[in-house]
Amino acid sequence: MSSGLFVVEAEGMLVPMNETDYMAEDQLQSLLADYHDLLAGDQINASAPRRWLLVQREAGVPDEHGGADQWSLDHLFLDQDAIPTFVEVKRSTDTRIRREVVGQMLDYAANGVEFWPADTLASRFAQTCEQRRLDRAAAFAGVVGEEADEDAFWATANANLKAGRIRLLFVADRIPPRLRRIIEFLNAQMDRAEILGVEVRQYVGPTAQKVLVSRVVGQTAQAEQRKTAPTERFTEETFRSAVEQRHGPEAADVVTQVFEWGRRQHLRVDWSGSPALRLRCGGHEYTPLFMRTDGLLHFGTWYLQRRPAFASPELLGAFAERLRGLPEAVVPEDPAADTVRVPMAALRTPDDRARLLAVLDWFVAHVREFHGEAGHAEA
Repeated sequence: MSSGLFVVEAEGMLVPMNETDYMAEDQLQSLLADYHDLLAGDQINASAPRRWLLVQREAGVPDEHGGADQWSLDHLFLDQDAIPTFVEVKRSTDTRIRREVVGQMLDYAANGVEFWPADTLASRFAQTCEQRRLDRAAAFAGVVGEEADEDAFWATANANLKAGRIRLLFVADRIPPRLRRIIEFLNAQMDRAEILGVEVRQYVGPTAQKVLVSRVVGQTAQAEQRKTAPTERFTEETFRSAVEQRHGPEAADVVTQVFEWGRRQHLRVDWSGSPALRLRCGGHEYTPLFMRTDGLLHFGTWYLQRRPAFASPELLGAFAERLRGLPEAVVPEDPAADTVRVPMAALRTPDDRARLLAVLDWFVAHVREFHGEAGHAEA
């Protein structure tokens, strides 16, 4: 019986296409790895269609810091806005798609957010490009853009992951009604995470013609309106106001002083997302810190190790040790493996803030001295 889908061949013949089950789950997984557009990014966000960067297929997930992988996520993607996207694939004939797959996915998300080291996304993407014989820079630029700052992108991706700003996609040839109701419920309830289903139906003709049709399910009108709102773009004033509203006047005062310090040191503020202060020196760009509306100052020690002035463990450790002296600083045992975080509101006194600015002054002086540019900034 015809599915109602036809292909008109060059000779004018009308060829019926019949819906056909995938022979194995791996067949659909392989299609997604090769043809990312099957994830229907234009349906997920019609005004800004999602583009996909494959970070890893079969991405291991541990259940403790430094622990062995306990689970394997089918695919881990990032979109062009650095939103980590977890993809789990099941065939509709698999009984686990009814309920177990939801628990599986929540295990992956909860533990990946908590226990993946800060360099996981960038390092796994590099490994994937090597395994698939892709030019890493070209693959990145094709999704994120030629002018994108790669370090800033990975830092944003890591911040999104740690804050739970993620997307969960259940992919199957057909999404059963019970699973669809669960997806709609979760998507409506969660503010930071987006949860959707994607059906990728396969139609095969009598002489091996194949048509794949993707359809996103689970978007309620309210959830879609909220989660496809334009990305917030800050100014110095609106960012300070957002921090004050969420974390109080002491945190907002820290924001003001950091901006003033950046101007004195001739640093550039990158407003492509939440503000990042950037220092150009020796042909390299250094980012001493990012500020987020989560009320934390983020010091990206994990990627500074890729910059000449902090390439040695001793120099990176010297920066981390100075940060350790700030109130309530969270410093990883290995600063090359994660981000240092300091609560803005913990810098309550003038002395606390002076200590912060002294650390930042040391950072800039060290970088400029390392590149032989002490006393002046590179335009």
